[in-house]
Amino acid sequence: MLRELHTNHLSFWLHLARCTGGTYWKLDRGVMVDTGIAGPAFNQVHCRADDEESIAEAAGYFGKRELPWRLVSSGPATVTTVRGVEREPLYPILSRDAVASEDATAVAGGLTIDVARSVEAVREFVDCAAASYGYEPKLLDAICGPETIADERFRLYLGRAEGRVAAVAVGVTVPKDRTIGVYFVGVRPESRNRGFGRAVTTRVIGDGAAGGAGTAVLQATPAGLPVWTAMGFAPVGDYLLWDFPG
Repeated sequence: MLRELHTNHLSFWLHLARCTGGTYWKLDRGVMVDTGIAGPAFNQVHCRADDEESIAEAAGYFGKRELPWRLVSSGPATVTTVRGVEREPLYPILSRDAVASEDATAVAGGLTIDVARSVEAVREFVDCAAASYGYEPKLLDAICGPETIADERFRLYLGRAEGRVAAVAVGVTVPKDRTIGVYFVGVRPESRNRGFGRAVTTRVIGDGAAGGAGTAVLQATPAGLPVWTAMGFAPVGDYLLWDFPG
């Protein structure tokens, strides 16, 4: 099961690289993703934390481009320091059954949810996502193009309330593994504590189930873990993260 969930996670990042005009390639024992976005979470190498050769290759590649980057690993958990950088808090991988929900098509506390079908809608997504995560909107401008909405397996969800987008999420379907991944859930600070994050997540899972997915997966921050466990998600493992500056 963990392999299928990791495949879904990689699918998200590989598609993001396509959307931004970036690139990705296989290493001997992992995958490297270059989106060109100037944030460590957006340029990644996925490999074992003790794979010094792959990590050195990533460091050289991103260093030449002055890009910050992230090491994502499922182990070994005994590794705490990589290239002088201490490990981030554990990043739990969670899963639950994907089931259609009666409220998957609409509403929670005045929120209406739809899927981005135009570049303008993607810009609305970026504006809300940037506010939710404390980014400058220009950081995410690279995804504002037709490639982002070209693949039906990769959906940007917009939750609208009081005339603007208040909550967002990304859904990624991997049909061969029958998984629906939930990523980038964000709610504007002034719209929190109204159930909006739960609502957009429910919609993503419901659409995935309607498309044949049997399992939903997401990766939680420590702060978000109680929200997701309350929705029936259970931990199945942890990602180990190291963020390296540009």
